[in-house]
Amino acid sequence: MRFKARLVARGFTQAYGVDYLEAYAPVAKLTTYRIIFALAALEQWEIHGMDVITAFLLGKLDEEIFMMQPEGFERQGMKTRMVCKLLRSLYGLKQASRVWNIQLHEFLIKIGFRRSNADTCLYVNADLSIVIAIWVDDILIAGKSAVNIAKVKKQLASEFSMKDLGPIRHFLGIRVTRTSDGNVSIDQSTYINDILTRFGMEDSKAVSTPLATGTKLTKDDANSARNEIQPLYQSIVGSLMYAMLCTRPDIAYTVQQL
Repeated sequence: MRFKARLVARGFTQAYGVDYLEAYAPVAKLTTYRIIFALAALEQWEIHGMDVITAFLLGKLDEEIFMMQPEGFERQGMKTRMVCKLLRSLYGLKQASRVWNIQLHEFLIKIGFRRSNADTCLYVNADLSIVIAIWVDDILIAGKSAVNIAKVKKQLASEFSMKDLGPIRHFLGIRVTRTSDGNVSIDQSTYINDILTRFGMEDSKAVSTPLATGTKLTKDDANSARNEIQPLYQSIVGSLMYAMLCTRPDIAYTVQQL
């Protein structure tokens, strides 16, 4: 196989069944995160975050994949059209996120965590009273004991190149606020302001209800208008849907109607 240089693989040229079998990689459910935040407030847990550096370069490949040498690696006198055999995953490979997830899963099992049956990206260590939730390369660690959290962080950092984010304040576009009495609140004010700006609605007036009573939406059947507006419309609804799933269940009916 041939891949583009600059250490980014041309995954679109990969053939299913030859270069990869599975590409799907799970992420933790947003419901799981809300439950963790609620438990943190109830049980006075600490919540910390860690970010994996170059996560997609850490996974070990089972498939035999070759790529062209990146520019600058060729040596004088070397035979032409030589290729590199990939031993680990690379950005651009279809299975990159999956092999990283498998790598992290195997390590968490090794250090005493068990995967939840309710969420494949939620891990629990009953002995340490620590829970871990994973969203690709973003790791949330919660538990009662700061000592145990530090222990788990040290274990992860010994295996992978990690950035310690400390007590969590922002996660997946969600702002996490902790009061002095231990209460936890979550909001997406920055995210919502960003999408208002992106779609030119930053000067819109706020209202107390997301959809006026009795509002009836009608479908526009004009083909010319639909072709121009549909991608923008889908992007707006998708942005609202993420806010709905994270912190704004009050707009669920409106998003469903849209």
